[in-house]
Amino acid sequence: IATPDGAVDGLTIRLTTEGSEEFLVSAKKAGIIYKLTANGDVSEYFTEIKNTTDLLWDGKRDRLLVAQGNKLRIQLLPIEFSWPYIFGADEGGRPLLEYANQGAQIILFPSLFAGLLVGLLAAIGGLLRCTNLPAVEGAIQALGEVLGALPRMVVILIIALILPKDMRGLMPLALTWAFLSAPNAMDEAGEVAARLGGSRFVEALRAHGFSRLRIYLYHIAALNLRPVIVRQAAEVMMQVVFLEVALSYLALAAEQSSFTHLDSVHSWAKLLQMGYLSVLVDEIQLGHALSLGLVLISLVVFMAVSLSKAARAR
Repeated sequence: IATPDGAVDGLTIRLTTEGSEEFLVSAKKAGIIYKLTANGDVSEYFTEIKNTTDLLWDGKRDRLLVAQGNKLRIQLLPIEFSWPYIFGADEGGRPLLEYANQGAQIILFPSLFAGLLVGLLAAIGGLLRCTNLPAVEGAIQALGEVLGALPRMVVILIIALILPKDMRGLMPLALTWAFLSAPNAMDEAGEVAARLGGSRFVEALRAHGFSRLRIYLYHIAALNLRPVIVRQAAEVMMQVVFLEVALSYLALAAEQSSFTHLDSVHSWAKLLQMGYLSVLVDEIQLGHALSLGLVLISLVVFMAVSLSKAARAR
């Protein structure tokens, strides 16, 4: 962009008013702010600001803030490429990459621990079928039927409501979801172990000189139960992500505090909400936020499917 004083080295601010768009361009070295129209006309903008206190420079994010009342929608964008702004910014100039990073931090460890817990319980369920302990198998099966009959979302909402505010977070909800999902994983792993022959399979390998530890951990868990364990763990990790996004979106829609994270951080649900308002309500031009949110969720689904296929028995 060419201006009377040379190249622009500042920021661009897009102003939308009554269907037309204009751009404010700041040349920080020259200390001048220019207005650019869609036709390419350039004019100094300082002359139209009555009060110089309406101009604020945000040094932390390296941007210019212009106070223009409620008549203008202001979106702040860097004029030069910057990695924090690679996915764009919200209506206040905050990079969408921050939303993506904060959402990933919210779901990372809860989903990982939930997946590991389900995988561990699935392995235990399969190994129990090979131990010839009918009493233990019966007790585990009875407990699994009770847990499997519970409505998961109702249980999650009850726990989210009864938890004190200082204990709210995604981790207890994710672990609860893992326990409720474990019966299905244990039953499937048990069916795989039963098809192997159960305790007869163990005794046959014992007759060939293998130790019980090797039989249980390698021949049964690693070689035969691996597809079930990995697939069930990956699916629960994906479900925890969906759970967090759903609960956060409900909290945003109701303008309440989230059940899964502090109010100072943002979930991926915030990206979806901003994009929804842009596409359907047409408040602010933030359709790229919706695209980013959908891409992030698609990556989670792709990861779960890839792990399941990679762990299939060959």
